Amino acid sequence: NGCPPDTDGDGLVDPDDACPNEAGPKTSDPKTTGCPASVRVEGTQIIIMQQVNFETAKARILPTSFNLLQQVADVLAQHPDIARLAVDGHTDDRGTEASNLELSRARAMSVMKWLNEKGIDPRRLEARGFGPRRPLADNKTDAGRAKNRRVEFQIRKRTDKGETGWTDGPVE
Repeated sequence: NGCPPDTDGDGLVDPDDACPNEAGPKTSDPKTTGCPASVRVEGTQIIIMQQVNFETAKARILPTSFNLLQQVADVLAQHPDIARLAVDGHTDDRGTEASNLELSRARAMSVMKWLNEKGIDPRRLEARGFGPRRPLADNKTDAGRAKNRRVEFQIRKRTDKGETGWTDGPVE
């Protein structure tokens, strides 16, 4: 009735909402107000503001990361247009390249399995491991190595068909 829409139902009208398609709290920053606290869709990625934490040198996800991963699952539930999401695992350069590549793949698979167990259709997910091949920071410092040990979420395919578009096959 002439009122501005609130597409995501978070109580902020779309013109004032930095993330009008994803529910989130009101903040004092116009760039983040209405955006999910730790997770948001941005272009071809689902951006996470925290790291997914694992046991040292293992693929077991630590419980401290469950809330973050639940937010990723919630974003996927809110976005049936995301037909294929790559879960990318990365490591620092300590250890052999082969062991780091295997660890990054195992960690990506653990995240994918966790999301499947929380109801995300497996047709929408793929796991990829890159080991130390794509560093964000210098591996010569502890802080740099910590930044390089990460999980990223890359949107590989979108569909306007919702669930019927979640088919296996080539990605764009």
